[in-house]
Amino acid sequence: MKENEQPRKPAIDRRTFFADYDMSVIRGSIPKLPVPEPLVRCSGNIAGKAHTWVMYIPPGWSRDQRVPLVVGLHGGGGNGAAFAAQTAFPMVADREGFLLLFPEATLRYEDEDGIHHEWNAFYLNDPWEDETVWLKELIERVCGEYNIDRSRIYLFGHSNGDAMACQLAVTHANLFAAYAGLNGPVHPNKITDRSGAPIRPAVPLPYLRWHGELDPLNGGAGIPRRQLNALINRYWMDHNRCTVQPRFRLDGKLGTAIFESECHAEVRFAEYKGGPHALNLEVAAVVWYEFFQKYARGEDGAIVRRPVSDPAPADENAVILADKRSLVMKNHERFAVDPQRPDVRLFSRVDSLLVPARLIARLFGAEVRIAENGSRAEISYRGHTSVVTEGSPVLWVDHRIVPFSVPPVRKSGDLWFSVREVAEQALGKHVSAFDGTVYIGDRPHELGAALAETMAASLSSS
Repeated sequence: MKENEQPRKPAIDRRTFFADYDMSVIRGSIPKLPVPEPLVRCSGNIAGKAHTWVMYIPPGWSRDQRVPLVVGLHGGGGNGAAFAAQTAFPMVADREGFLLLFPEATLRYEDEDGIHHEWNAFYLNDPWEDETVWLKELIERVCGEYNIDRSRIYLFGHSNGDAMACQLAVTHANLFAAYAGLNGPVHPNKITDRSGAPIRPAVPLPYLRWHGELDPLNGGAGIPRRQLNALINRYWMDHNRCTVQPRFRLDGKLGTAIFESECHAEVRFAEYKGGPHALNLEVAAVVWYEFFQKYARGEDGAIVRRPVSDPAPADENAVILADKRSLVMKNHERFAVDPQRPDVRLFSRVDSLLVPARLIARLFGAEVRIAENGSRAEISYRGHTSVVTEGSPVLWVDHRIVPFSVPPVRKSGDLWFSVREVAEQALGKHVSAFDGTVYIGDRPHELGAALAETMAASLSSS
């Protein structure tokens, strides 16, 4: 048997695991990209074994220029060159001038499709093979061969490579300025050393978790994927001393929960609506521009926020509502549905979330006039007038008639109606919902399952 070769199939055989994967429901931009040029394929003896890796050096790079380094770890069954194409990171590197390092896992197997590599993340296959040793040594070697800005080394990994990146980040956190895990979360209980003892990073490390909404994998944790994401996010939130209440940004299919940190090491949870267990074309730009480029390590080892503008700040004036909740949120501030009666909760009928007329005034600054008998409400907002009537299946917006999904009802001394139609048609807002949670903002967006769960939890009274 050849050196490093494993006499077994990979942990996940994609041809069988994804045989029933319904690609008709997958959304997002996942084109087949060519292998980028110029790639430099390298090999050498590191930490006592033969290893291979791939470098991407953007055109125009000069050794006289000190540049950042981004390290990317491929998924199980992958290799450096294919991963360089899948991530689209070389395109970002061309614009921003950083170097890319794509190591190839020590363990490998061969089939009719060629040679594949698999990471021994947290001793998955071999209790004696600690891949963090050679990976750290490789990074040091690359820093010596190229003029790398050691304060700006960044790490990301996908799937099996996400798990390996987690192990590398935990054991050598001070080596990196930020770390992003893509589609392969590790259960915190598995973050251990070779003896099974729990390990934690020595210093704070900014962390981004990317999740495709329809990704079925859960890392063998035996729990739902959304629960696993929440656990690993909490692991890094606790370590980085982050706020419990997140701020949110929704833009198109991408939704992000932002947990700010007192030591500048924020945690971001990004969910791609309809995304699979694959890398969308947008991943590289999101990871670099919205995350990596903002961070560096200071001379004292602390995380430093670089003086760059944030292209994707949290939404302003966004509204979050959820079924069976007595709290609502606007511009990331929570308050009661009805301050006079804290027990009043929102409720749904036929998948439509109903809200009281008086709440519309508080959330959006609209003028709301309610008839004495409570059966009719008139809403004035930015020169437009809308009329809601108890039991009527229509919403009048100026001279137009808009159908209501559910006729308005009277409850708890107020007139209640479907928030979607009023927000979209009367107020000109963009609305998306999932499982009783509603997000209302100023740009088109689509709320994903995991982010909806995070939002609903943020409206808990505890």
